[in-house]
Amino acid sequence: MTGVRVCGRRHAVADENNAGDLQERYQGRSKKIHGGSGGYEVGSDGLGTTKRSAWLILYKLHAGTCGFDSVLRFSFFLEQTPILDTPLIEIENVSVFREQTHILRGVSVRIPRKRHTAVLGPNGSGKSSLLKLLTRDFYPSVEAQGHQGTVLILGESDWEVSRLRRRMGIVTPALDYEFSSGRTGRMTVTEAVASGFTATRLKEFGPSVDQAMADAIAGAIETVKMSDLSRRTLSTLSTGERRRVMIARAIVHDPDIFVLDEPTNGLDMTARALFLEILDSITKQDAMTMVLVTHHIDEIPPAMNHVILLDQGRVTFDGPKADGLTAPRISSLFRANVHVDARADGWYRSEMQGLPKG
Repeated sequence: MTGVRVCGRRHAVADENNAGDLQERYQGRSKKIHGGSGGYEVGSDGLGTTKRSAWLILYKLHAGTCGFDSVLRFSFFLEQTPILDTPLIEIENVSVFREQTHILRGVSVRIPRKRHTAVLGPNGSGKSSLLKLLTRDFYPSVEAQGHQGTVLILGESDWEVSRLRRRMGIVTPALDYEFSSGRTGRMTVTEAVASGFTATRLKEFGPSVDQAMADAIAGAIETVKMSDLSRRTLSTLSTGERRRVMIARAIVHDPDIFVLDEPTNGLDMTARALFLEILDSITKQDAMTMVLVTHHIDEIPPAMNHVILLDQGRVTFDGPKADGLTAPRISSLFRANVHVDARADGWYRSEMQGLPKG
């Protein structure tokens, strides 16, 4: 069954069994929405291969049918409409230069829905640069021969950054820093999480919150175990607490993609353990697809099923986690003799034996 999400709930759209019924049921109402002929295509394989406009029509119809009138007042909810058979991320033969340095070299990556992916590599391997391609902070460079690779997010290459970030939940060191001081630091936990709906930094430009959004905000705060601190301002929180707020902000709008860049940096042992426990629980949910950038294999949640290994700007492995997290591969990646232990609970542990190779 194909479906769309509305305020965290999934609603059927069409498949080979009910496509005709839906078309007949909603044909008249779609005319009212668009003022035209009202026709839309419903293929025998569902709506995954139809035009995006058809998705938006049905999304509005289902939102109204299910009583979510408030949804129709917010364009960012309409932008959440997924095209389920389109890969979330497609990067094809992309290179990136910065200050005459080749930081990514001919990188190709494809991440479909539900392929929770860890991007692993040593410092300077290009991990964060790969993530910046997804967030539109970096763009593919044109190489000497005139070639320029492509980056497709949800099947599209031309994204307005603010619109893209409403389809994507993001936790990065830079974002965490922005929310730690100044005017942003005076936001409460609840206000900061609410800003995730519109990808804003200041509460003055945040959304008007209706009941459905308030419920989503409370749910996200509860997920990261911050309900008791929801009225505290960000500047009064510890680093670990604020980092958990960033998770809640990233997931509150039920994004298609949830990306994290070295999210445990600066956390003490206790805060790190709680943070990883929360990440693991989110990964197990049937919702967004997680992309985790890290250089620690013991931070990869058990439910994460895929790894990409990056070394000196090149992809050296892209495949199932069990095949990628082996002692030979990790030893080669970090240029050291590394023992890798796959534990019974699904977590991995590593231990470097001796000094790194020169």
